[in-house]
Amino acid sequence: MSRRKTILTAIVLILIMLIGGMLAFFTDKADTNTKVFNLGNVKIDFTEATKTAFGTPINNITPQQVTPLTAKLENKGANDAYIFVKIEMPYSNVSINGAEAEKKDLFTTDISSNWKEIAKSSDSKEDEDNHLYTHIYAYVEDGDSSNQLKKLQKYSGSGEEYSTASIFNEVTFVNATKPEEISSNFSSGLNIKITGYAIQADNINTTNPEDAWSYLKTNLKEQ
Repeated sequence: MSRRKTILTAIVLILIMLIGGMLAFFTDKADTNTKVFNLGNVKIDFTEATKTAFGTPINNITPQQVTPLTAKLENKGANDAYIFVKIEMPYSNVSINGAEAEKKDLFTTDISSNWKEIAKSSDSKEDEDNHLYTHIYAYVEDGDSSNQLKKLQKYSGSGEEYSTASIFNEVTFVNATKPEEISSNFSSGLNIKITGYAIQADNINTTNPEDAWSYLKTNLKEQ
């Protein structure tokens, strides 16, 4: 290549670079949008009235004694929930009205129509040490023959809509023929234990109490 052509080529390249450096284009950039997902929660507790009632011992009970006793749960979480309770009821070999002795719950209850029993312990699962039978109840729609779960609303202030109906309103000590024979198994008294459970009501795709309880047990590793 001749010197003249080399010089011309160099000039052309320099001009291209200068022109390219002066080119201007309209440009823009959209603002970044961030979608925030805040976790909800399910949180329940017994009402203060329930805690007070269960925290007060009843002394010197007699056969057929009826004791007023209520038990309500509140939804204090950020999400709607389905509610369950486990009632552990003392049992003993007891003779009722002189009949042959057999294992029985020592108290009967007037379970509310909003609560459906979905499971109870058999002899193979009973708590032998504490002499307790276990009963599982689900909170359901009152008057609904299909017994579908009732949704307890998420908490946004005080109000009855955040509380369940009372599980029962009274308990009755059985008409034991020989109540003195019962006390040998219960040195610390006859204890009715109640435990509340909740599972999210949204996105579990069931209102069947047994199915929802199965999901809940799996998550809590509850026996």
